[in-house]
Amino acid sequence: MAMEYPFREAREKDGVMVCSFQGERIPMILRHADVREASKDWKTYSSDAPFRVPIPSEEDFREVRQLPIETDPPEHMYYRKIVEPFFKRPRDHEFIAAVDELIGGMVAETLVHSETEIVGDFAVPLQSRALAHLLNVRQEEADIWIS
Repeated sequence: MAMEYPFREAREKDGVMVCSFQGERIPMILRHADVREASKDWKTYSSDAPFRVPIPSEEDFREVRQLPIETDPPEHMYYRKIVEPFFKRPRDHEFIAAVDELIGGMVAETLVHSETEIVGDFAVPLQSRALAHLLNVRQEEADIWIS
Protein backbone atom coordinates (compact mmCIF):
# COMPACT_ATOMS: atom_id res chain seq x y z
CA MET A 1 0.00 0.00 0.00
CA ALA A 2 1.46 3.39 -1.00
CA MET A 3 1.87 5.87 1.85
CA GLU A 4 0.67 9.43 1.45
CA TYR A 5 2.92 12.27 2.49
CA PRO A 6 0.71 15.38 2.42
CA PHE A 7 3.31 17.58 4.15
CA ARG A 8 6.01 16.58 1.67
CA GLU A 9 3.74 17.17 -1.30
CA ALA A 10 2.60 20.58 -0.03
CA ARG A 11 6.18 21.56 0.85
CA GLU A 12 7.36 20.65 -2.64
CA LYS A 13 4.38 22.28 -4.39
CA ASP A 14 4.12 25.75 -2.84
CA GLY A 15 5.26 25.38 0.77
CA VAL A 16 1.86 25.97 2.35
CA MET A 17 -0.71 23.50 3.65
CA VAL A 18 -4.10 24.67 4.90
CA CYS A 19 -5.49 22.49 7.67
CA SER A 20 -8.67 22.57 9.74
CA PHE A 21 -8.11 23.05 13.45
CA GLN A 22 -10.82 23.77 16.01
CA GLY A 23 -13.20 24.84 13.28
CA GLU A 24 -10.75 27.23 11.61
CA ARG A 25 -8.73 26.94 8.43
CA ILE A 26 -5.10 27.59 9.36
CA PRO A 27 -2.31 27.84 6.77
CA MET A 28 0.92 26.14 7.80
CA ILE A 29 4.11 27.43 6.20
CA LEU A 30 6.25 24.33 5.67
CA ARG A 31 9.60 25.52 4.33
CA HIS A 32 12.25 27.00 6.58
CA ALA A 33 13.15 29.84 4.23
CA ASP A 34 9.47 30.73 3.86
CA VAL A 35 8.99 30.75 7.64
CA ARG A 36 11.97 33.08 8.01
CA GLU A 37 10.57 35.36 5.31
CA ALA A 38 7.09 35.36 6.85
CA SER A 39 8.52 36.24 10.26
CA LYS A 40 9.81 39.48 8.76
CA ASP A 41 6.47 40.35 7.13
CA TRP A 42 4.51 41.37 10.22
CA LYS A 43 1.92 43.31 8.21
CA THR A 44 0.77 40.14 6.45
CA TYR A 45 1.45 37.75 9.33
CA SER A 46 0.50 39.89 12.30
CA SER A 47 1.08 38.73 15.87
CA ASP A 48 -1.19 41.46 17.23
CA ALA A 49 -3.84 38.92 18.18
CA PRO A 50 -4.22 38.54 21.94
CA PHE A 51 -4.56 34.90 23.03
CA ARG A 52 -4.50 33.76 19.39
CA VAL A 53 -0.81 33.54 18.52
CA PRO A 54 -0.41 30.09 20.07
CA ILE A 55 -2.34 27.29 18.44
CA PRO A 56 -4.69 26.29 19.95
CA SER A 57 -5.83 29.69 21.14
CA GLU A 58 -5.60 30.40 24.85
CA GLU A 59 -8.60 32.69 25.25
CA ASP A 60 -10.21 30.33 27.76
CA PHE A 61 -7.04 29.84 29.83
CA ARG A 62 -5.57 33.27 30.49
CA GLU A 63 -6.55 36.91 30.76
CA VAL A 64 -3.21 38.58 30.05
CA ARG A 65 -1.39 39.00 26.74
CA GLN A 66 1.96 37.29 26.23
CA LEU A 67 4.34 40.15 25.67
CA PRO A 68 6.18 40.73 23.40
CA ILE A 69 4.97 37.68 21.44
CA GLU A 70 1.46 39.00 20.82
CA THR A 71 2.51 42.39 19.45
CA ASP A 72 3.81 43.77 16.17
CA PRO A 73 6.47 46.39 15.49
CA PRO A 74 7.03 49.03 16.63
CA GLU A 75 5.37 48.08 19.95
CA HIS A 76 7.17 44.73 19.93
CA MET A 77 10.51 46.56 19.94
CA TYR A 78 9.81 48.27 23.29
CA TYR A 79 8.99 45.00 25.04
CA ARG A 80 11.88 43.24 23.37
CA LYS A 81 14.34 45.80 24.75
CA ILE A 82 13.14 44.90 28.25
CA VAL A 83 13.58 41.14 27.88
CA GLU A 84 16.56 41.02 25.54
CA PRO A 85 19.21 41.13 28.29
CA PHE A 86 17.80 37.91 29.74
CA PHE A 87 18.14 36.17 26.37
CA LYS A 88 21.74 37.34 26.08
CA ARG A 89 22.74 36.14 29.57
CA PRO A 90 23.49 32.55 28.45
CA ARG A 91 26.44 33.95 26.46
CA ASP A 92 27.92 35.57 29.57
CA HIS A 93 30.94 33.69 30.95
CA GLU A 94 29.83 34.18 34.57
CA PHE A 95 26.40 32.78 33.78
CA ILE A 96 27.92 29.79 31.97
CA ALA A 97 30.22 29.12 34.91
CA ALA A 98 27.35 29.35 37.42
CA VAL A 99 25.20 26.91 35.45
CA ASP A 100 28.15 24.54 34.91
CA GLU A 101 28.77 24.58 38.67
CA LEU A 102 25.06 24.01 39.34
CA ILE A 103 24.94 21.02 36.98
CA GLY A 104 28.20 19.54 38.30
CA GLY A 105 27.00 19.81 41.89
CA MET A 106 23.65 18.27 41.11
CA VAL A 107 25.20 15.38 39.17
CA ALA A 108 27.67 14.73 42.00
CA GLU A 109 24.83 14.77 44.56
CA THR A 110 22.79 12.40 42.40
CA LEU A 111 25.66 9.93 42.07
CA VAL A 112 25.89 9.37 45.84
CA HIS A 113 22.35 7.94 45.85
CA SER A 114 21.53 4.45 44.62
CA GLU A 115 18.29 5.74 43.08
CA THR A 116 17.04 9.10 41.87
CA GLU A 117 13.60 10.16 40.75
CA ILE A 118 14.83 11.95 37.65
CA VAL A 119 12.00 14.43 37.15
CA GLY A 120 11.21 15.49 40.72
CA ASP A 121 14.68 15.18 42.21
CA PHE A 122 16.81 16.29 39.27
CA ALA A 123 15.11 17.83 36.22
CA VAL A 124 12.68 20.17 38.00
CA PRO A 125 15.29 21.43 40.50
CA LEU A 126 17.85 21.87 37.71
CA GLN A 127 15.56 23.88 35.44
CA SER A 128 14.24 25.92 38.37
CA ARG A 129 17.70 26.79 39.69
CA ALA A 130 19.03 27.52 36.21
CA LEU A 131 16.02 29.77 35.57
CA ALA A 132 16.73 31.65 38.80
CA HIS A 133 20.27 32.25 37.48
CA LEU A 134 18.90 33.35 34.11
CA LEU A 135 16.43 35.78 35.66
CA ASN A 136 19.06 36.95 38.15
CA VAL A 137 16.86 36.32 41.18
CA ARG A 138 17.70 34.75 44.53
CA GLN A 139 17.94 30.96 44.56
CA GLU A 140 15.17 30.91 47.18
CA GLU A 141 12.81 31.68 44.30
CA ALA A 142 13.82 28.36 42.72
CA ASP A 143 12.82 26.59 45.93
CA ILE A 144 9.32 28.07 45.59
CA TRP A 145 9.06 26.88 41.98
CA ILE A 146 10.35 23.43 42.91
CA SER A 147 7.78 23.08 45.67
